[in-house]
Amino acid sequence: MIRNMTVRLLALFVLGSNAFTLAAYAQAYPSKAIRMIVPYAAGGPTDVLARVMAQKLGEAVGQSVFVENKPGANGITGTDAIAKAGPDGYTIGLSTIGPLAVNPSLIANVPYDSLKDFAPILLLARSYSMLAVHPSVPANNMRELVALAKANPGKYSYATGGVGTTQHLSGELLSNVAGIKMLHVPYKGEGAAQSDLLGGQVHMMFTSTIIANTHVKTGKLRAIAVASAQRLPSIPDVPTIAETYPGFEVTAWFGMVAPAGTPEAVVKRLNDAFQTVLKNPEIIKRLEDVGALPAGGPPSELTALMRSELPKWRDVIRKADIKAE
Repeated sequence: MIRNMTVRLLALFVLGSNAFTLAAYAQAYPSKAIRMIVPYAAGGPTDVLARVMAQKLGEAVGQSVFVENKPGANGITGTDAIAKAGPDGYTIGLSTIGPLAVNPSLIANVPYDSLKDFAPILLLARSYSMLAVHPSVPANNMRELVALAKANPGKYSYATGGVGTTQHLSGELLSNVAGIKMLHVPYKGEGAAQSDLLGGQVHMMFTSTIIANTHVKTGKLRAIAVASAQRLPSIPDVPTIAETYPGFEVTAWFGMVAPAGTPEAVVKRLNDAFQTVLKNPEIIKRLEDVGALPAGGPPSELTALMRSELPKWRDVIRKADIKAE
């Protein structure tokens, strides 16, 4: 009896000591610079977003935050580096839908598990695309475009920045829900794809709402619909695909994650800081400039998003038999 009580008291003491240690650690955090890994090359949209966020995060937590680019393998190299870093809160990462939700089904032997190897911090932002067509396409809305594609299987083409990109998956998802067959024309980057769309070499493309709307205003493209669940405040006259096909939504999202095992108190400290940053008018304007909307919310929202996105894109990739290049 005495021995059992002694063991229990010792266990409670150890637990209490650990809780005190974690609380003290969290209270002192951060006491040095924080590294933010970006799994893409410098100068790209994710890198630009990361550098703006790093500056404002540093101001919010009182320590410098520096960005380290680790591009390669469709974002896998850098995302794996985040997963394998020490779980002390001094290495975090800005990753995206590609490495966290698409690549596990698109690429064999991804070295991390999106749901087990990360401690989500928060959903940073969402970016939506517009399905735009060249003016030569005789369709003004979603129903007319689908009817045209059904009457001419394989004739109408859609451009993308490459195999397995969000644009590619958007086209395949639309083909699935609408029961149509379109010709996929992959390019080495969005710039070349958009150039050929404007020139009429391809018929349509899922592209940035900011870029697409600029050309829609000049008559070089025609807006068909946006891929968001609700109409976007910036272009309220453009309907959603979901208005024709309920549930259709494609989000190019950005998430802040830390290695699994990072103390919950530290994750909360980072989440609180990012929530403050996302309310900054400068950040909101920067996001709007690249066609993105600030998100935020608790870490559980990013976890839930990944849980829903992984099987969604696994199904699209398998049905279309998409193979990574």
